[in-house]
Amino acid sequence: VLLDRTGRLLRILNEASGLRDEIVRYSYVDRQGGLWLALSNGLARVETGAPLSYWNKTSGLDGNVKEVARHQGRLYAATTQGVYSLASASEGAAPRFLPCPGISTQCWALLSTPQGLLAGCQGGLYNVDDQQLILPHNGHVLEVVRSRRDTTLLYLGLDEGLARLHFTAGQWTEVGRRDHFDSVHSIVEDAQGRLWTGTDGEGVFRLQAVLSDDPVITRFGVADGLPFGTNRPRTVAGRVMVWADQGARLFRLAAGADSVRFVPDTTFDAFLPRRSGSIEYLTEDDRGRVWIAAGADSGVAQPAAEGGYTWAPTALRRAPTRDIDEMHVETGGPLWVGGPHGLIRYDTNHSLDPSTSYPVRIRRITTSAGSVFYHGRPGDLPAEWPYRDNALRFAFAAPRYDAPGRTQYRVRLDGHDDDWSAWVNETDKDYTDLWEGRYVFRVEARDVYGLVSREDTFAFRILPPWYRGWWAYSLYGLAFAALVAAYVRSNRKKLQRERAVSARLREVDKLKDEFLANTSHELRT
Repeated sequence: VLLDRTGRLLRILNEASGLRDEIVRYSYVDRQGGLWLALSNGLARVETGAPLSYWNKTSGLDGNVKEVARHQGRLYAATTQGVYSLASASEGAAPRFLPCPGISTQCWALLSTPQGLLAGCQGGLYNVDDQQLILPHNGHVLEVVRSRRDTTLLYLGLDEGLARLHFTAGQWTEVGRRDHFDSVHSIVEDAQGRLWTGTDGEGVFRLQAVLSDDPVITRFGVADGLPFGTNRPRTVAGRVMVWADQGARLFRLAAGADSVRFVPDTTFDAFLPRRSGSIEYLTEDDRGRVWIAAGADSGVAQPAAEGGYTWAPTALRRAPTRDIDEMHVETGGPLWVGGPHGLIRYDTNHSLDPSTSYPVRIRRITTSAGSVFYHGRPGDLPAEWPYRDNALRFAFAAPRYDAPGRTQYRVRLDGHDDDWSAWVNETDKDYTDLWEGRYVFRVEARDVYGLVSREDTFAFRILPPWYRGWWAYSLYGLAFAALVAAYVRSNRKKLQRERAVSARLREVDKLKDEFLANTSHELRT
């Protein structure tokens, strides 16, 4: 049971809310505010103050969420299974979605109007309030947008064109249609009253003089700088841009000397270094903030006083951001993200503290033979070991529980590595054939928000093998000295022998000379 400071019941946690069982033997709150529960059947961690909330089929919301809207104080979601409304939670229970009666077909768009909540679905346009089919259509209504200049005027994006409805005499009446567009899934009205429509394969169309019988229509496609595929017009800082599904890039209009064409917009590229500017989805709120879903680079770009934007990471980095179909920010309220995963609510008042400090821990050091040299506690074992154990595995972890699978690590072994390794998701590092000597192993962690941990280190020494130990080198020195001495003695004896032979040869030469001299004298006499 979770209570606030005044004793008011907030939530009841039980098996229905996801616990493995309902016998809680112990509880503990960690430094991130997570509530750990020791159960009879395992452990559970509950994020009581998390900025993210999830709804899916288990909470009554079935299908792929295409759009959300708030109508008369209640939240509605259009999905591939119909329209659902978020019911008020009973005391202590989580709120659940309930299907709206009368609409059980695939729906793509929602719009709150004074005349009721309108839903664009397969088969036409519905009024959810009175469960009436307003405009039958033999196809799909993919988008519903109200004109900013005339609130009694609606634009409908159809699977085969664009329709215009006008509210008059107490009912919505179709007053115009253009059938030569292909799957109009997004519509934007700019400050000049021009319409920009996005299609699946025909690029983007701009309609001028929309209310006339013959509006001026300009098509922008591959020849005009847009990639082939789905292109969605968006308004960012008062300018119409196009978000292209192909390459997940944002494009802006650039007026040249001879023509008007689209070029890649680089406004947010510097904030998305790991994705080279690739964007999964984006939307702008009433304060001019641009919320960007970009996987591990997701964040919010906030207008700066001196121009441009400043960047802040958001908890959306924890959420699934692939295949998003909807991002909607309520005025002064939360951000809703919809897709095949269901619906995510993000508290836009939540901010991350960039000064948050957290540790990373070296948990274990083992050898290739499986021997454990270190258990994570300083002083476990002497930080030196024999040379035969010079193949080591370092295991480490960081106590960060926001998307722990996305925490990355980098390491460096002083005495072996010249620089830090690249950031990777592995929680261990292997070294083989380390030479004897002194080393310092260093590790850092980087969480899903990009915050880097404090460094953890482990200093150790690998002893030399016996044949490279000091006593071995002493023996080698003595052996070398003995060899030198033997060599010197051998050379000395050789020299002595050579000197003796030389002396004897000189004596023989002398005797020879005397013999020859005597012989010559006798012959003369």
